[in-house]
Amino acid sequence: MASIYEEPIMCNVLIVGKPGAGRRSFADYLYRTDLFSAGGGMPVDAWEEGLQVYTMDHVDVVENVYCSVGFGSDVSEAWMGGLDDFLKGRQVKKDDDVIPSNHCVHTMFYVVNGDGHSTESSEMAALKAICDRYALTASVVITHCDVGAEEQIAAIEGEAARHGLPAIRVCAVKDAKKAARKDGRDAGRRYGRAAAMRQILSASFMKVGRDLSVLVTEVTCAMLRGILPDIKRQVTKARMSYFKINTVHASLEEMQKYMQRKYIRAYRRDVLAKYRQYYHYLTDKHVSFVGMAELEDGMGEIRDTLRVFSVKGMAFEGIIEGSTSNRLIRSNSDGFAQMLVFLVKFVRMKNTLKKCFDIIIKQRLVMLEKQIELFERLGVEDGFILPRGADLD
Repeated sequence: MASIYEEPIMCNVLIVGKPGAGRRSFADYLYRTDLFSAGGGMPVDAWEEGLQVYTMDHVDVVENVYCSVGFGSDVSEAWMGGLDDFLKGRQVKKDDDVIPSNHCVHTMFYVVNGDGHSTESSEMAALKAICDRYALTASVVITHCDVGAEEQIAAIEGEAARHGLPAIRVCAVKDAKKAARKDGRDAGRRYGRAAAMRQILSASFMKVGRDLSVLVTEVTCAMLRGILPDIKRQVTKARMSYFKINTVHASLEEMQKYMQRKYIRAYRRDVLAKYRQYYHYLTDKHVSFVGMAELEDGMGEIRDTLRVFSVKGMAFEGIIEGSTSNRLIRSNSDGFAQMLVFLVKFVRMKNTLKKCFDIIIKQRLVMLEKQIELFERLGVEDGFILPRGADLD
């Protein structure tokens, strides 16, 4: 089985803002590192003077964080043009070709200092227009909320709301003394990370995880469709004794080993391993996100499917009971007539086994196909993503 992954799974985040907004402190807090404040970024070729990228690896998922240098009001128009040019080559833009979702910027944070920055309506309007143009989710991150005036913070939130942008209050300082307010409110407490991380995980799943989940589930279905006729051929060739139930057990166990060798091991290695890593990347952060329930259900269906191909999961005892009269093998007291009935049933046993396999695998296919439908519908109704084949105009 060939791997479905041509490159690492990526999670791409854009953080922009003015000088002194606290972009790097926010990024350090968000990713629990000091990489950003230490200046470990690399210039982005397409926008060398406006952006740096920081690359990290977490659970084999590549995290690319594009962090802007600060821009002032005197250069905001030119800076916005640079941002637009940067996104033009990386996003799904109306009337343009579709960029692979693994390379798109998945979400954006516009960072504002809640203790001094005023936010111009034109900046919010420009950011909202860019987000709409490139199908990009974004929020306004208000830093220094531990020391900023409530009136100013509320004003920034109101301006963001007027342009349809959610706001996240953040306190990312490490020193509890610096976090103390005169009234003692929020003293020494860091907050805002969970809301920001929820935005990142939701965007990652909707941009990458959703289609990846569909692909993995489709590959699982294709594997089952290949297994079904093959396992029926194995039943036909199996050597089973009419009067020794242990030979039936041995044959079924050999079939299970055959399926493991030919299908399941390669599937686990080439398909499931990296998908499971991405699953842990999303769920290990202990933050709920859009698509989390569907992802959990989908992984559960895959686990149930793999469980089928163990001796216990295939319910071999039940198959044997349904295909033979196990009780008659161990008893001679039921008479010749019942033994004849047993022989007739046993002669039909291989056909009955094939039907059992047919039922079990087709039931799994039905459940997996329903899961694909759930993944594909996810986000369409609330406008988070466009339906496949939708007119981008």
